[in-house]
Amino acid sequence: AEHWQAYVSRLETQPGIIVAEQRIRDGQFYIAGLRDPLAADPQALLSGTEVDPARVHSQWQFYQSLEPEFVLKRLTASL
Repeated sequence: AEHWQAYVSRLETQPGIIVAEQRIRDGQFYIAGLRDPLAADPQALLSGTEVDPARVHSQWQFYQSLEPEFVLKRLTASL
């Protein structure tokens, strides 16, 4: 549980990721929220956490973050 909380905290500090819900049930880990396509990959952030990726069930909904770095990348790509 301690490793899971560290992972969730790490996700919450990532630009473009909003954790809306997270829980542990029957030895499985569940997390849901919003993720900008330009944000870090939540699955990749699992490495080094000692949380078994096979026990993590995630559901990320698309959204476009207003983080300045993401807005700039989108504007540059559109030009």
